Amino acid sequence: PSAHNQQPARWRWQDDVIELLEDPARRLPACDPTGRDHRLALGAAWEATRIALSVRALRFEDEVLSAIADEHGVVARGRVVDGGMRDVLADVVPQRATWRGSFQAVASHVLGDVAADLEPLGAVLVQNPAIVAEAARVIDDASAAHLLRPSAIEELVSWLRLSRDHAGWDRDGLNADMLDLSPFSARLQSLALRRGPLSQLHRARLAHLVVGEAEQVKSASGLIAVLARTDEMDLLTGARFYRIWLMVTSAGLHVCPMSVLTDDEGLRGWFSRALG
Repeated sequence: PSAHNQQPARWRWQDDVIELLEDPARRLPACDPTGRDHRLALGAAWEATRIALSVRALRFEDEVLSAIADEHGVVARGRVVDGGMRDVLADVVPQRATWRGSFQAVASHVLGDVAADLEPLGAVLVQNPAIVAEAARVIDDASAAHLLRPSAIEELVSWLRLSRDHAGWDRDGLNADMLDLSPFSARLQSLALRRGPLSQLHRARLAHLVVGEAEQVKSASGLIAVLARTDEMDLLTGARFYRIWLMVTSAGLHVCPMSVLTDDEGLRGWFSRALG
C-alpha cells in the first residue's frame, strides 16, 4: 500500500543482502509534503519483503532500518539466511485491497475477536458512535482542505489511470478498477481530462469522486486507529500498518484508509484526545 499507489520502493540484491531503496521521483510534494506517507509505504514494502522471504523458508538477520535514506537511497537492509517460518498472514497478501463501497454490518463477536487481535499490533478498534459520526462529518471537509488545492489536484490526476491503454494501468497509480469506476464513468473522466487544463469546478468534482468518503464512513462498523509514539520511526509504523491491514483481511473484513484525517493537525489532535 502507498499513497496514490505511487509504489516508491525499489529492491537491490547483492550477495546475501537485500537493500530497500526509495525512489525519490515518486514522492508526492503536494499531497504528502512531509514525506510521512512515503516512508510509511516503504515500511510496508519492507514488511512485505519479510513475508515473501518467509514463504521460501528464509528470513532476515542483521536488519538495519533508517529514518531517512542514505546517499544511495537505501532505507533498509538485511542479510538473508535460512530458517524462516512461514508468516501466518502470507496467504492473505493477494486479497488485501482498499474497499471503495459501502460496508455491511459485522457480527459483534467478529468485531470482538478483531479488537483483541489489534491490541498487540498497537491499534484499537473504535466503535464509539460519536467518534465514527465525527469522522464521517469531517472526512470530506478534510479532503477538500488538503486535496482540492490546485497543486494537489494536478498531482492526483497524474496518478489516475482511467483507460486500460495507460502504460501504468497494471503497474502503479489509481486505475478505474481500483477506484470502482464503471466503464462509463471512467470514459467521462477520461474525456474531461483530454480537454486540456480542467476548470476548478471540474477538478473539484473529479477529486470528490476519488476522495469522497462520508457516506462510506457512516456505513462502517467501526474505525481502526493505528497508534504510534511520536518518536517511532515511520518505517516501523508502516510495517505495523501493513500487518494490521493483513490481519483484518484474514478476518474476512474490508477497510479503507483515511489518512487525510491525520494530515490535518487539528483533526489529529481531536482524535487523539477522543481516544485518550
